[in-house]
Amino acid sequence: MLTRSSTPRRSIANTVVLFSSWLLANSVSPSGVVYAAEPFYLRDGDRVVFYGDSITEQAHYTLPIEVFLRTRCPELKVSFINSGWSGDRAWGGEGGTLDERLQRDVIAHRPTVVTVMLGMNDGYYTNYDPKAVAAFQESLAQLIDTLERALPGVRITLLGTSPYDKVTPGDQPDWEQGIEGGYNAVVVRFSAATREIADRRGLVFVDMNEPLVRLLTQMQATNPQLARQLIPDRIHPGSAAGLVMAARLLAAWNAPAAGHTTRVDATGTAGGVCRVRQELPLPFPVDRHDELTKVCVESSPELQRWTRDELRVTHLPFGRASLQVDGREVGLFTAEQLAAGIELSGLDTPLASRAAEISTLVQLSNRLRFARWRKLRMPFPDGAPTAVQEAAEELASIEQELLALQQAAARPTPHVIEIVATEQ
Repeated sequence: MLTRSSTPRRSIANTVVLFSSWLLANSVSPSGVVYAAEPFYLRDGDRVVFYGDSITEQAHYTLPIEVFLRTRCPELKVSFINSGWSGDRAWGGEGGTLDERLQRDVIAHRPTVVTVMLGMNDGYYTNYDPKAVAAFQESLAQLIDTLERALPGVRITLLGTSPYDKVTPGDQPDWEQGIEGGYNAVVVRFSAATREIADRRGLVFVDMNEPLVRLLTQMQATNPQLARQLIPDRIHPGSAAGLVMAARLLAAWNAPAAGHTTRVDATGTAGGVCRVRQELPLPFPVDRHDELTKVCVESSPELQRWTRDELRVTHLPFGRASLQVDGREVGLFTAEQLAAGIELSGLDTPLASRAAEISTLVQLSNRLRFARWRKLRMPFPDGAPTAVQEAAEELASIEQELLALQQAAARPTPHVIEIVATEQ
């Protein structure tokens, strides 16, 4: 439910130049994106920090959100920082106390938007304890107060933590065998406590628990082997589940619907070729060859909104045709199929290749950012040696180059669609 409440540097740089040559030769446009009735929660110039535990740190739900903005809303200049820390609880953890974490890993970035997902570790992997929930809410309220004081106008979204998988069968770990109703029954209490805080403070809340439990239950009934892969270790959602979570958050933020229909009227076509030149939307990249991802897309209405672009060709004067985009044949279709609409986003088009490259660049940027934060900055709280500082600056410079490539890749440009008569 959604509620509105040096040498290594040169080597990498050369790779960046190669990426740039390929990407600039195939730039595309988000033309045709339809915006929701309410304004998109994210605005031009926003800086978003994702705060949480290892479920956030692994980036399975944060990366798709960044890729969505890069591919579908490239006109919005929004930056993203993942500040998840494995094992974190509302009061803090191995990364420091709550105040230390907030000052260093959130406030220092001066974000305009912060998402918070905590609760999995706050139950301490034992039976429900109302005192633990009360302490959790107290720390969560302190977190919000600290952010609002330090960052006037900051927009905070609270996420109910994803589930502990109690649906799929298998041996229970020793620690869980004594928990009445299973550990997710405890986790749900923390999600409800998060919702209470969001309602009380007028913040956006997104339930990540119930949708994934529902998906687990559906998949367990139809394909138990796939169901077991959704949350492989029962705690951390995999990348396919992360797509569902990202779609839930984007829906709560009133993200522009990515589904778009490109219409071509073939009236007057001569010589067996219908050729048009127009802008096409860059697809939101999804690995449709992965069976688990495919099932997740088919099962999530929110995810479907961002993963379907159609092409409809009417009045085609021949019965069967080869569809080509920018000179690449992507499939053979009948006139009836083209008139009814074919799903462009599911075909191996140059646009799909471009979107996949942008996704790769986003992932690389995130890895560099994480290395700079956790491997270079964190070991030296009182100031890093000069060589380490220089290395961190080099990585920051490369991140900016990668961001420039992402932006260039989505630059609007026309594409050529050809429907060529064929006897095959």
